[in-house]
Amino acid sequence: MGFRFRKSISLGKGLRLNIGKKGLGLSAGVKGLRVGVGNKGVYTRIGIPKTGLGSVNYLGKGKKTSQEQVSYSSNNHSPGCSVGCVFVFLYFIGFILLLIKPIIGFFVLLIMGIVNYTWYSSPTEKAKRKLQKSKKHISEQNYEESIKCLLEANNIDPKNEDIIYLLGKVLHEVGKYSEAILYFKVIFDKYPEDYEIKLLIGNCYYKINKFDEALNVLQKIPEEFEEYLKVIQLLGACFAQQKKYDLAIEVLKKAPLQKRNLDDDLLEVHYSLALVYELSGDNKNALKHYKKVYTQNISYRDVADKIKGLEK
Repeated sequence: MGFRFRKSISLGKGLRLNIGKKGLGLSAGVKGLRVGVGNKGVYTRIGIPKTGLGSVNYLGKGKKTSQEQVSYSSNNHSPGCSVGCVFVFLYFIGFILLLIKPIIGFFVLLIMGIVNYTWYSSPTEKAKRKLQKSKKHISEQNYEESIKCLLEANNIDPKNEDIIYLLGKVLHEVGKYSEAILYFKVIFDKYPEDYEIKLLIGNCYYKINKFDEALNVLQKIPEEFEEYLKVIQLLGACFAQQKKYDLAIEVLKKAPLQKRNLDDDLLEVHYSLALVYELSGDNKNALKHYKKVYTQNISYRDVADKIKGLEK
């Protein structure tokens, strides 16, 4: 049986200093409704006085689903309630204490200043600031500066997954696929069932002409993946590059080709299928799929010229 130790000291004006086994905390409010901060973060406590009934809710915290636990992409990697939020709350408490208990308030603010400076100067926070700066560069499409910031951040905090993932994405964006793979693989090793990461790795392998490696990754993505059409496109492209046209056609035909209204992904599939049919010498089916694209978008790539060439 575990023992729980908790002591609450009134500081006046609804303020209480809470002492427990895991540390100190401060709270403010009235009976039945209090707001406080402790070792788990900022919380609200609501209850019915003298009944023992009530609930405690920590800001920004909730249960993770099983998918969130295995997938990097679906995780929210920012803390539920930022450390800055906790500091603001504690400074607020400190200033109130300064008015009603000047000595205690002074020491609380002094300690908060030291803690805040130590936190701000920590490698983790320095890396986070570099990360935010890199995002600003990305919004300005200044990718080279963004990469520079991310590499510096990665050197400071090499285990930060947000930095690693974004570094891979930016390198992928600028066409540095071999380098991008290295960072995506770090995320993949921790989240092997993250299909978005697999798709990115597969695309990198395709771009550097490592078609067998791309196929090996892409074929492990299930059809339930929401972006499976992109997987189909890449699989077909890999087989086509290897001149295995029959396999490329077989894969591309897995797409929902009977849909009347085609989005960009389905237009791409129809065009790719037409191109593979043309390369394999089946001009009849090639023309069929080129026309399917043409009926939806007459300006799509060189589809108009393709149709003219095959109808001669």
